[in-house]
Amino acid sequence: MVVTTITTFGNWRIALVVCGVAGFVVAAILFANRSLLVCTSKRTEVSPAGGAPQQTRYLGAVLSPVIVMGFAYFALTSFSVQGVQTFGIASFIAGYGFTLPVAMLAVTAYLVGNAVGIVAGGVLADRTNKHHRVATSGMTVASALILLVSGVNGFAEIVVPVMVVAGMAYGITQPSRDIIIRQAAAGGGLGSVFGFVYSGFDLGSATAPLLFGTLLDHHAPHAVFLSIATTLALAAITVMQVRQRITPRFPSRRGRPTRRRARDERRRRGKGVDPDGLKSA
Repeated sequence: MVVTTITTFGNWRIALVVCGVAGFVVAAILFANRSLLVCTSKRTEVSPAGGAPQQTRYLGAVLSPVIVMGFAYFALTSFSVQGVQTFGIASFIAGYGFTLPVAMLAVTAYLVGNAVGIVAGGVLADRTNKHHRVATSGMTVASALILLVSGVNGFAEIVVPVMVVAGMAYGITQPSRDIIIRQAAAGGGLGSVFGFVYSGFDLGSATAPLLFGTLLDHHAPHAVFLSIATTLALAAITVMQVRQRITPRFPSRRGRPTRRRARDERRRRGKGVDPDGLKSA
């Protein structure tokens, strides 16, 4: 929103300088408060025999099917976001007949909705453990709404509100998305997994201009939003695949003494009762 406003009333060079200065300001704030960013991990992995902690191999962690699906999810979502942010304004102007301010308003509406959705998604993530359903539902709704935008021609009264809701639907998925990836990384190198999965953002950002730029060159601006809707739908599928692949990684603990069962056994022993419920001699 700030960049588009500066570009409208100034020029793109001023907007670029503002972005660069903002980066230095954020870096300075982080450096000044670097002591607050230090955290000590209490997570240890013990071998089954109770020996020394195990070191998870990098390739074994990041190339597991569940992590690869997470990587694909991040690449697809980044691909779609780049389509809206970078090529949305040009597509609205070329294919929908919008003026520059209206086109910027539509894209800004999506970004503002995304920010609001992230806040709402964080609250929702604290109140549910069905994170895969949240992520899948949000992606599906966002995909359907962007698909609607691809079929609308020249109706800003429809496009702008739809872009707001689509941004909110996508934003709601992001906190649950991170929790899903954290669950997928359980038992592996958490830092390695997050580093690998989040590199999908770079892949999506790097490849998106190749497709969307080609579509605009061939005078197919509506196809830009159709492609965005398609990638969001594929992202929803990858979330379900991640969920399905997470479940087998956590075998059933039936037959293992849980903490509660072990506590109950200790109490029975203290009362002279063996674990099978028979009085001791």
